[in-house]
Amino acid sequence: MDEDAVEPALRRAVIEAGRHPRLQRHPGRRRAREWQGEPLGPDAEGGDATTFSEQFQAHVLAVAARIPGFVLKYRSALHHEYFSTATHRTVARALFAHVDKHAGLPSKELLKDLCKDYARDENIAQDCREYIAKAFHREIPDAPAVMERVIAFGKQQAMCNAVLKA
Repeated sequence: MDEDAVEPALRRAVIEAGRHPRLQRHPGRRRAREWQGEPLGPDAEGGDATTFSEQFQAHVLAVAARIPGFVLKYRSALHHEYFSTATHRTVARALFAHVDKHAGLPSKELLKDLCKDYARDENIAQDCREYIAKAFHREIPDAPAVMERVIAFGKQQAMCNAVLKA
């Protein structure tokens, strides 16, 4: 295929994908971002709702460990593999296993003990104990907002894990 034939085909593909500059007739901020191919989430007008930092993941775990019914309600959106650090994955795995088995939250001391069973080595177990101590002292006044974003978090992480496995 020669270069002259490639250019129209490429232009047609870009237009069909909705990313051509001529399609952007004074679009709103959300629409412009959509045409530029940026991911949109529930908070697309302000911040980037599809990026979940380690701090947010830690906050999700703190809410999950302390709010009764949170894990049971959102269990389908949460999996320990969705967390990015080994410490968070270990705490989540221990917490979710306990909730799945007993349908209730473990105490702070029990969660620390459960993490020893799931930790790969003593360093991770120690990090888990430190994280749990902080999580149980952390203020969580925004629990309802976290609960809303957990669904988006779970969907994004499930999609990322599926792409990585493929």
